[in-house]
Amino acid sequence: MFWLKKLIGAVAAPLPLGIVLGALGALLIWKTSRRRLGQSLLVVGVALPLIASNRGLSEFLISQLEDQYAPLHVAEDVRYIAVLGGGHADNPNLPWTTQLHESSRARLLEGVRLYRQNPRSLLICCGPSVDRTHSHAEVLAGAARELGVPPMKIETLPDVRDTFDEIQSIRGLVGDDSVVLVTSAWHMPRAMGLARKAGLNVTAAPTDYLSPLDEIPGLMWVEFSLEGLQQTSRAGRETLGLIWTKLRGQR
Repeated sequence: MFWLKKLIGAVAAPLPLGIVLGALGALLIWKTSRRRLGQSLLVVGVALPLIASNRGLSEFLISQLEDQYAPLHVAEDVRYIAVLGGGHADNPNLPWTTQLHESSRARLLEGVRLYRQNPRSLLICCGPSVDRTHSHAEVLAGAARELGVPPMKIETLPDVRDTFDEIQSIRGLVGDDSVVLVTSAWHMPRAMGLARKAGLNVTAAPTDYLSPLDEIPGLMWVEFSLEGLQQTSRAGRETLGLIWTKLRGQR
């Protein structure tokens, strides 16, 4: 199930889906008599990633996810702060903070910011091993130490594969105590759904906003870019993730 989910998420993005449809259309035109169907698939294959790269559309789609939970400016009387994983470069020659991917770095910085408001709290770092030198949880913890969090105030949860596993591990650690959940704003709806289903006493702390604007400038609707394609793809994958977890009864 885990790898099937990853495969669907990878293929269903606008660019790979457009390539598959375009290639299938070209094959039909070249090898069969179904030229009209082939032409239609070829047009859709070209149009899909082009439309998905529109900045206005991408900002609109990603903001539908990011605007569901307000940022947490101040956290008071928090027992636990849990930072969900987001990936890193496996290079032990680099400082811990430099190894983190951009989304992971943003999540950790938010977690450290909230920890400094609650120095008695415990910072939980989540993330899988995946046959690397260090698990992602260990890299997050190392970066947290570099940012001044005492080692005794950090707990790692490396025996996870995805967000569902992370939430279950957090639940096993914190029980009924209060926990602030830190993840990217576009990922927060899925994470909070899983957390509430698991019975966590949870508060959302979204960060890593891809669309931080109050409103979409009109010029963005005539702008096309790789950034737009990336944002639309991310919004699409997150929507699939929401559907997947709902169908499996996880949220």
